[in-house]
Amino acid sequence: MILASNFPPEERPRACGLVASAGAIAVAAGPLIGGAVTTYLTWRLVFAGEVVIVLIILLLTRRIHDAQPERGRHLDVIGALLSAAGLGLAVYGVLRSGEWGWVVAKPQAPSLLGLSLTLCLLLGGLIILRVFFW
Repeated sequence: MILASNFPPEERPRACGLVASAGAIAVAAGPLIGGAVTTYLTWRLVFAGEVVIVLIILLLTRRIHDAQPERGRHLDVIGALLSAAGLGLAVYGVLRSGEWGWVVAKPQAPSLLGLSLTLCLLLGGLIILRVFFW
């Protein structure tokens, strides 16, 4: 949402790419830099370095001027409910698969026509997500 409100539509893909690449670089470089500092100097400098980085970020945020939010936009309640329900069912099914089994229900596990509820929850979630994307 921050990118969408601060960049015009034609610049949003570039802005998203820059943010994503900065995150990927940080994920790769952070442990390498931290490991080098702890190996060759001391681990205490890693924490001091984090404080310095946060202070620099706080100083630089004063230079950022947010664009005014666009009026007339509102939450898509039906889309939010469909996506939450579809993802929730699918994730819950995967989480219960160890106890219930994937296709054939394990003994003492709930079933629907002999099929594990894991499969039913996954299929139900996928159907709801399909309706969401439609």
